[in-house]
Parts: sequence; C-alpha cells; structure tokens
Amino acid sequence: MLNKLLTKSLWPWLLLSCCSVIAQAQTITTAAGFDPRPVTIPEVSRENPRPITIDDLMAMRDLKGMSVSPDGKSVAYVVTQAVVETNSYRSALFVVGTEKGSIVKNLGSAGPARWDVYGQLDVAPQWSPDSQYISYLLKEGGTWQVWRWRREGGAPEQLTHNTLDVRDFRWSPDGAKIFFTTTDPPDLEDARRKAEEGIVWDGSIIASRGRPIMQWVLEGLPKKSQLWIYNVADKTEHRATTEEETTYKHFQDRPKDISPTRPFKISPSGDAGYISVVQDPKEYFYYSWRIYVKHGNERPVAVTPLSTNYIQDFWWSNDGREIYFVQRAGVRASLYSMPARGGAAREIVKTEDLIHSCSFDDQRLIAACIRENPTKPPELVLINPRDGEMRTVADVNPEFRNIALSPATKLEWTNKYSVKTYGYLVKPTNYDPNKRYPLIVTTYRSGAFLRGATGDEYPIQLFAANGFVVLDFDAAPLPVDSDFKTNMLRWYSPVASFQSAFEILEKMGLVDPTRRGLSGLSYGADITEYAISHTDLFHAAITSGASGRDPLFYYLSGSSGAKLFDGWIGGWPEGRAASNWQELSPALNARKVNAALLINATDREYVGGLQFYTALKEYRKPVEMVVYPDEGHLKSQPKHRYAIYQRNIDWFNFWLQDKEDPDPRKKDQYERWRALRDQNVSKN
Repeated sequence: MLNKLLTKSLWPWLLLSCCSVIAQAQTITTAAGFDPRPVTIPEVSRENPRPITIDDLMAMRDLKGMSVSPDGKSVAYVVTQAVVETNSYRSALFVVGTEKGSIVKNLGSAGPARWDVYGQLDVAPQWSPDSQYISYLLKEGGTWQVWRWRREGGAPEQLTHNTLDVRDFRWSPDGAKIFFTTTDPPDLEDARRKAEEGIVWDGSIIASRGRPIMQWVLEGLPKKSQLWIYNVADKTEHRATTEEETTYKHFQDRPKDISPTRPFKISPSGDAGYISVVQDPKEYFYYSWRIYVKHGNERPVAVTPLSTNYIQDFWWSNDGREIYFVQRAGVRASLYSMPARGGAAREIVKTEDLIHSCSFDDQRLIAACIRENPTKPPELVLINPRDGEMRTVADVNPEFRNIALSPATKLEWTNKYSVKTYGYLVKPTNYDPNKRYPLIVTTYRSGAFLRGATGDEYPIQLFAANGFVVLDFDAAPLPVDSDFKTNMLRWYSPVASFQSAFEILEKMGLVDPTRRGLSGLSYGADITEYAISHTDLFHAAITSGASGRDPLFYYLSGSSGAKLFDGWIGGWPEGRAASNWQELSPALNARKVNAALLINATDREYVGGLQFYTALKEYRKPVEMVVYPDEGHLKSQPKHRYAIYQRNIDWFNFWLQDKEDPDPRKKDQYERWRALRDQNVSKN
C-alpha cells in the first residue's frame, strides 16, 4: 500500500523531472546564464600598448553567425561576449552596409546563446527575401521563437507564437511564408513503464559520459518533427499541409544518398553539392577533401581534385553554373570559383590569414567572411569575388589595438615518418636572447588567433607574459586504419614531431630542455597522455579531460564504442589484443610517467579517465584532477574558463619555474601541489 501511495505521489514529480530532462536534451545548455544587456563595441583610440591580462581574454567578443542581404547592400551578424561576474553571456545583433564608409548599427540583444555538447553554436541570422528584415531565433517566455528586426533598426517583433520550441526556420523564396519546425515531446508512457520494470542493459548506453540512466532512456524515445507555416501577411501559423511539405522539401531537403554529416547546398536548379571528407588510407593516407555535385538523378561527380587542403565553405552562383569555395592550405586560405560541372578553379583571393564562415549575397557580388591570424582577433571582412579586394567592415575587439602581444613565428618541419607539420612559436614578453626559457607546447590546431589553443583553455599570450616560450603545434589527426600499427601513427607521429621541433629549438638556443610542458584537449589530450606515459620528453602536462584510450574506457563505451575499438585495436583488453592495449594505454604505462599532470575534466567525461588517474595515484605520481559541473566536451561557463586560465598558468609556473602566486586565496592549492612534489621526491 505504501509503495502504491509513494508511486502515486512521486509520479507527477517524475514526469516533471522527465520533461525537464527532455527539454534539456532538445536544447543542451550549460549552467551559464543570459545577460539581457546587449553587447556594445566602444570606439578605441590608439595608445601605448599594455600587457595582456586574463580579463582581456575573457572579455573578447566572438562573431557567431553572419549573413549578407539578398540585395547585397548589408551584412547582419551576431556577436556574443562572456560576463565573468555573473557567469553568463550577452549578445547583440549588428547590421552594416556593404558600401565603403557605412556605419555599424547595433539592433540590440540577440537573446541567449545556443549550445550543444561542443560549446556555443554559430547561428547565422536570416534575411527576408526583400532584404527589409533580419530574422533570428530568440528565447523569451520559455520557448525559442522567430523574431524579426527592420534593417533600419527599432524594436524587434515576435513572429511565431508556437507552444513548442522552434528548432529551425526558413523563408519561402517569395517572402510570403516562413517554414519552421518543432519537435513533439515524446510519449512518456514507455519511459514510465521502463522506470517501473527496470531497464534491460543492451549496450546502447555509453556509461563513460556520466549521465543518469533515465536521461539516456528519455533521449532515446522517438520524437516526431513537425513542419509549420507562418503567414507573413495575416500573422497566423498552421501545420503544413502535404502540398506545403512538398514545396518545402523542394528547396530544403537533403538527398537521401548524401550523408547527414556532410555540408551540402542545393543549387537554384535543384542540383545538390556537398563537401566530402575522404578517410580511406588506401585511397589517400591523410584526411582529404573534395566537392561533389549530384545533377538530378545522376551519380555524384567529384568537381574538385582530392586534396589535403581543407575545404570549409562553398556556395552556388545565382544561375547554378558556378561554385565558389574557400580552401585552406595550412594557415593560408584562398577563395576560388569553378564551373559546377567541373574544370579549372579560378583563385579569387589568397591570404596568409585564416578566412572562414563566409556568406554570399544572392547576386554573388560580395562575400562576408571572418578573418583572423595568430596575433589578430577575428574581424568581419568583405571580399569582392570579381577582383579579390578584401576590406574590414567590423572590428569587434578594438581594445586589442592597445594590447601588447608577442609575435608568432611560423615553423615548418618534417618528422621521421615523413609527415609534414607546422606550429607557431611565441617568445616570452621582453625576450632576452641570452636566456633559455621553459617551453609549453599546445595542441592540436594552429592558424586562428592564438587565444587558448584548441578548447580555449591554454592562454598562449599569457604563458608568454609569464616567461614561457610557447609552441602552438598543429597535429591534424590521421585517418583511422584497420591495421593497428598504421593507426598508431596518430600517436607515433606527433611524438616524432615533438622530437624534431625540440632539435630546432635547441639549435636556436631558445629553450631549457629540462623544463618542458605539454597540454591538450580531445585529440590533444590523446597526444599528451600518450607522450608523457611513453616518453621522457616532458616534465609537466595539463589535459582538458581524459584521452579515452584505456581499457576502462572500452568497458564504459557500450556496444558502439567497443565495435569501434575492435575495428582498429583488434579486440577487448584481456583478449588477443592485450599487447596492443599495452602499447596504447596511458594507464597501463603509468609507472613510466615522470611529468606532473593536471586534469581539468568535465562532469560528463571525467569517468573515462579514472583508470589513468588512479594508476598515477597508486604509483605516487604527481597528479591532480579538477571536475567542472554542468559542462560538455568543452567548458563554456565563464567562471570555469577564468578559473582554468588561472590554474593552468599556476600549474606550469609551479612545476617549470618553481613560482607561486602570493594570492592568499590560493593557499590550499599550493599546499596540495607542494605535497605532490614532496611525495614525488621521496618516491625517487
């Protein structure tokens, strides 16, 4: 009887909890809040440069989506900014004319940021076909809805008023309608039954991600998307009819034979173009890219050659006869045009900077892109495809004109496996050529503004300001191969590249070989944990979570993860592949580690790293793990990012320079670290 009463009294709460989890699953957010004050960009005059601070990095504004108006006369773009004091983010929608001398207009807040497990999403605003309105999704009153602003400015107007979140939307070509989609909440009856009866373990749950069982169940329930129509003239909305769905699919639907992971665009004539990533080592050993076009019912045809140069953006010409695309070769980027049926590409503009996230107007007369380089924060530029002219129209971080940054020098070299790579060398502020400095290596991408390396946790310029030489190392992942030894080049090659780079730096007389640090997130964490457990190249290290290459991770990854590991490692850790696991696993080689390791983990990923952490503790190695709640693969909360910047600087200062911050608030931190150091000394 008591059980029945409890069930009846608790079930409404359980339903409420389930609905809350479902809402979270539909729009994954962190605990970071929303600051309704719009982002502002001040006028900044030139002054004597001053040293960079953590506050400078935290206050950086980010471009998060842009769109050129169909008439080519304006660019709308969204800017976001972290607010550390309130652990929140604010935003603003801006518009600027494409004519020279145009004044930037701030249209006000663009609402809360949108998130997935990898961080803040880039979502471009959409123009009405007549170029009079800018539309965007805002969340007010609990749901995401479509709003619009006049190009000239003024208060925004809410268009849709659906009871559910609008997931995405698109204007009809004539501007009379807005097609938008929602997702019906799943039927909770099946979840209720499973909760009462117990859940049969089928291997579909990935336990390493540290989420409650019911969250997995709820996210696995079928969810049906619904297409709706908003009529602009009478401001009404209704569920789309079959005929309207067909119309929508004509200009929106992805062809069935194009992978959902491939960027694609439909031409004005209905042809489909998409970017394909080739990962077959038998065809081409490295990751490579090419553009394919599918004309009607024909088989897709490659219109660009296979290349290791990364293709990141492409668009159709207004008549569908030409394709524009941006291709990156190392850190150099170029904008090309080429016939849609294939043929020689014409280089429109080439730059030493990184250009990306471009948008073209309907007449294809101008492109708006983000441009940045290792010492220049992202800015909005316009490119004329006819003559390649490129000019800045919006500098969203003008304060950096007066911040002293250490120069970044590109280094290129080839390791013993004949793998060509590069990195950016940043010398300490006030560099003295007669001194040898401690070295910090960051991984694993280069070319963009050197803010915090991949994952934005390793403040390169602040490391330099603290007396470190920094090598921002690019280690683009090699494809996964079925042969274990071939696949191990993903780890062998970066280590060999470190060795080659150190020889170069030694000849330059820059660094002290007894004081080297290494850091990384994701694949960078893979590299870091492998390097410190298989070599003596480094003396201190930091990872942004576990590398996920230990036997424990295999057992926690479910059937899909096990299948992936089986494909290239050869089986489970205790089977015939045991020697392969011994070769790869940091945890199984923990006794060899001589570097002090700091792990900045998230609550969704720390579990997979516990075998390595525990092994290091058992061997009395200096290791500390800090877990950050309510975070995904990347840390997004401003307070967490601020704390990580500080902690990472302190860690490398402590282990590589024997320095401690006198701030009394860090007393406990240094007591822990001194104990780790003393423990390590006594062990030896």
